[in-house]
Amino acid sequence: MGTSAGEKRRKRTLSRGPRKRGRPKWAKAFLASIRKHGGYVESAADAAGIGKTAAYELRKDDPEFAEEWERAVREGRAAMIDEMRTSALERATRGVLEPAGWYKGKPGGVVRRYSDNLTMFMLRAHVPDVYNIPQGDPNAGGGGTTPEKQAERIRALIAALDESIPKDGPA
Repeated sequence: MGTSAGEKRRKRTLSRGPRKRGRPKWAKAFLASIRKHGGYVESAADAAGIGKTAAYELRKDDPEFAEEWERAVREGRAAMIDEMRTSALERATRGVLEPAGWYKGKPGGVVRRYSDNLTMFMLRAHVPDVYNIPQGDPNAGGGGTTPEKQAERIRALIAALDESIPKDGPA
């Protein structure tokens, strides 16, 4: 018996060789979603209406698509990091409103809470020479940070800050 036309078509679509025709319609939506979600393939595949396997197969078969995928991941992750940085800065400097107390079964008000931890992380990231106090392993044979060394470092930081303030007061 011979091979039916349907079997030939199926074999052709399952082959791993280079793609002969243009990209599938879902590729553009998939890449846009990868960019939006920072590289989460499952979310992007859902948005494009496909399974993850189809996306991975196209990436394997189409080097140009693979390059665009990697670029979309980089751009998406950079955007996510910027968004997280902005959110962290907002929480550290402007705080967030949280419910505070109840009165007769209803929320009594709100209080603004700031994140000291986020503030310190942001300062350490952006001004490491001032806010990063080395935390060596005291058991690592000579490089550990003792409370005395920390106090000395803090005194040096305070002295440096004092020197940076104009003697005739703020401008």
